[in-house]
Amino acid sequence: MSFQTSNKNTLVSSLAPSSFKLSYFPNSYPGETFHSIICRLFDHMNFPNPRINFSLLKLKGSLGNLSCLASNLEYLMTILPLGHHYTEDRIINQNTLAPFYIPFLSESRAKNLKQVLIKGTSAAVNSLNGRIRRSDFLQFCPLCAEGDVKIYGEKY
Repeated sequence: MSFQTSNKNTLVSSLAPSSFKLSYFPNSYPGETFHSIICRLFDHMNFPNPRINFSLLKLKGSLGNLSCLASNLEYLMTILPLGHHYTEDRIINQNTLAPFYIPFLSESRAKNLKQVLIKGTSAAVNSLNGRIRRSDFLQFCPLCAEGDVKIYGEKY
């Protein structure tokens, strides 16, 4: 199966799930969450259904969970395009809320958190994130979004 994209003129091909490889992945903006990076990927490539897309990338947990934490990063590293600048640690430290949790965890729980994010199972991600109060709506600062468009050409 192949998806031709009109926005970035790239091709994503998947002959079998194990051979899936991305030919494009966006660079992150300062302070951008992992969830936002993935959503911009789907937007840039004109993928139609976010739920199917998250499944295609084998990201575990629900869409809401991904806004705070990431999961299955080990697999993501294997499908990123050649020459990408991401590492598991970079995503965890710069694009998730893990750095805000870790100082309040014991050393063993902090290590467990990182392992869940790298190799994560959906149950483990959901249990870690289940203690966070969730909102039913995406919340953002309209002035910040306006500034993002001026600086980066898009909201994130």
